[in-house]
Amino acid sequence: MHESDQQGRRHTYGPTVTTAPISSPPGPRFLTLDQVAEELQVTRSQVYALVRDRSLAAVKIGGRGQWRVERSRVEDYIAGLYRQAEKYGPEDLPVPVPGGTGAVPRDTR
Repeated sequence: MHESDQQGRRHTYGPTVTTAPISSPPGPRFLTLDQVAEELQVTRSQVYALVRDRSLAAVKIGGRGQWRVERSRVEDYIAGLYRQAEKYGPEDLPVPVPGGTGAVPRDTR
């Protein structure tokens, strides 16, 4: 498609590229601490600790001051954990405990 401007110059325009709008994850916009804990597969106390130390942004809503976390903030938190994990090599990963159910950090001495 060609168009001319006021000075007679021709401009060529390519096809218009449209992208799908970024959609929000399904579900409610705000999550309770229990819902966040379920999503992250951790305890409610662990989520509250993340909120308390400001690792995870949350707001108090309502007269009783119920904590809510916006779903997009949970997604941002998870993305940040992945970015942090990319900075470390295999030597920084926890080592499974033989016969145990957990893992311990590697000795870096």
